[in-house]
Amino acid sequence: MTGSYTFTDGPAWGNWSVLGNAGFSSGESYYNALVLNSNDVPYVAYRDYANNLGLSVMRFSGSVWEIVGKVNAFDNAAVYISMAMGNNGNYPYISFADHSYSDRLSVATFDVWANKWIYLGPGGFSDSSISTLSPLVMDSNNVPYIVYQDWTYGNRISVKKYDAGQDRWNFVGDPGFSPDRAGYVSIAIGSGNIPYVAFQDSQVDMVSVMKYDAGQNKWIFVWQQWFTSKSPVYSSIKIDNNGVPYVLYADKDYDYNLCVMKYDAWMDKWSFLGNKWFTSGGVADIPSFAINSNNVPYVSYQNKILNNKATVMTYDSWSNQWIALGTSWFSADGAIYTSLDFDSNDVPYVTFQDKSATMKATVMNYSEVAATSGNYLYQWYRNGVAITWATGIDYIVTIDDLDKTISFEVLPYSSTFVPGVPVQSNITVPGPICGNGLIEIFETCDEGDAVNGQLGHCNLTCNGTTTQIVGNGGAGATVVSQDQCPSNRDCSSSYYDSLCGPCSETGTSHASASGDITDSSYSDELNQAYQRSFAHGITTMATIQKANMEGLLIRSHMAKMISNFAIKVLDKKPDTTLSCLFADTNNESAEMKFYIKTACQLGLMGRESDGKTTKKNFEPAGIITRAQFATVLSRLLYGDTYNSSDFAHRYTKHLQALHTKGIINDISTPNANEIRGYLMLMLMRAQK
Repeated sequence: MTGSYTFTDGPAWGNWSVLGNAGFSSGESYYNALVLNSNDVPYVAYRDYANNLGLSVMRFSGSVWEIVGKVNAFDNAAVYISMAMGNNGNYPYISFADHSYSDRLSVATFDVWANKWIYLGPGGFSDSSISTLSPLVMDSNNVPYIVYQDWTYGNRISVKKYDAGQDRWNFVGDPGFSPDRAGYVSIAIGSGNIPYVAFQDSQVDMVSVMKYDAGQNKWIFVWQQWFTSKSPVYSSIKIDNNGVPYVLYADKDYDYNLCVMKYDAWMDKWSFLGNKWFTSGGVADIPSFAINSNNVPYVSYQNKILNNKATVMTYDSWSNQWIALGTSWFSADGAIYTSLDFDSNDVPYVTFQDKSATMKATVMNYSEVAATSGNYLYQWYRNGVAITWATGIDYIVTIDDLDKTISFEVLPYSSTFVPGVPVQSNITVPGPICGNGLIEIFETCDEGDAVNGQLGHCNLTCNGTTTQIVGNGGAGATVVSQDQCPSNRDCSSSYYDSLCGPCSETGTSHASASGDITDSSYSDELNQAYQRSFAHGITTMATIQKANMEGLLIRSHMAKMISNFAIKVLDKKPDTTLSCLFADTNNESAEMKFYIKTACQLGLMGRESDGKTTKKNFEPAGIITRAQFATVLSRLLYGDTYNSSDFAHRYTKHLQALHTKGIINDISTPNANEIRGYLMLMLMRAQK
């Protein structure tokens, strides 16, 4: 493989650096959005956990991050935040689902004279509430457009643009114009200010792209209606300076690996840009897609196989491959809600919710480092094929590496960009698969001091058994990793894993405990639901204020809550013969791993639609909707009674059954995100 990794313009490598201080927001940030203005000032908008979940905006002054206007700009909760900057603007436009208007869409702009954020047009201008991200863009005349999933029209797509003369938002073409329900909607503006939309088309579960034909006042398909592989998620569309559309999506059937397709107007077809599934390990959250002024596409994402850290990849037209920009994983820890933009010199900036900074907002930017004597380029290979994202000193093992030969190449460069002799080494990942069926991913291979002949190694472990470490010329060792166990398990044989060792009754029972509701602002029924949940270990927070009653419900937390309810209240027994292992849960705590496994063994979560096959991924950070929770609870209470073979209406009978029995009062917005307090409430009603 000597010399196979080539940089035609000379080597370019660089560093990602924190801009200002890490974790600059006052509290946890959600739905982070980033743009830079015409003076290269970065703005970050986010859902501010420290300020009643409201919309807060900060900018970098050159030395510190400062609030723009005031925190919680509209004195109410905001979610699904998107931000756009005009071509000559100093302040961004921001769209969000506005709790002041029952989660309908609002767009904000900044009033410099009043030093506050104000509505652009009326607040809450959509006809119904919003339950997904609704991207906002600007055309070349600084006219804002927004796309959203329109509940009024069966979750089909609607697009509106702002009419400054009338101070209102008008439909572009017909409302609800997509053929059927649309997911992961996205919008971009092409040549001649023609809007394009991309979306997951529920008719065949593929991505479709449509553009607006002003002459006919209708939306038409670009090429044919469907053109991607099946099961796409996180679709996003961008258009370069030549008017060429690009579509990004994650392929759910291929471990959420990313693909980018480019439209060729001459051939009238969509083709893959570079290597298909180029992320080699998949994304754990919605990626951010952007194209710089030189028409080079970039993508930032939360990297599932690299401890959920941030990765940025860019397309290299010379090699026709996607490559990692700088270190393959550059954030200090997990990075959620990544958002990507460029300054006027095409320097990329990324914001994210920073796990290393107590989930507060961080921004990092990239700077190239001039080559000097002693600089090296690294490339890792799997069975001789370059792993495109693996261009750092370290490589983290994935399940795809089992029984494969992992090799690395170190290419030294002089200060004048003269390459030296590449140094290579091979590392064989042991097999066959052992123990519970999976190697422990996230173990690290390092290149050692390869340029001086010292080879690196990989450390591999398997849960509950042993495997051989191979490396450093064949030196071996044995590593044992005990099965993951919950911290508060009791001695019930129905739900604790025998591999966890002896159980203890000490401190495990919550049955006689009563959670503290002093100074509670909630209704009597919610107070009672919290206390019952605390008594059964569904929540372990000793006061209702700490129980995060209004917090969004994510899949890993629901796994714990629904498992405790099923076992301790309904006396259900999990099928412990099922392995229920998932490729994307290795970064979870030992306790969360246990409850994820238990929820799967109970047949409640992590199963395919047949109810038997374990899914490859659990998506622990995924947000639960009311329809999803209702389906899980209905199946727990009534088995398969209300299942439906109609995919588009698979939740309907479950929701209706729970509504009829008085467990769920409101089923009008099934796609609305569920919150923790309402889960406790519905579990209490189900128990009565």
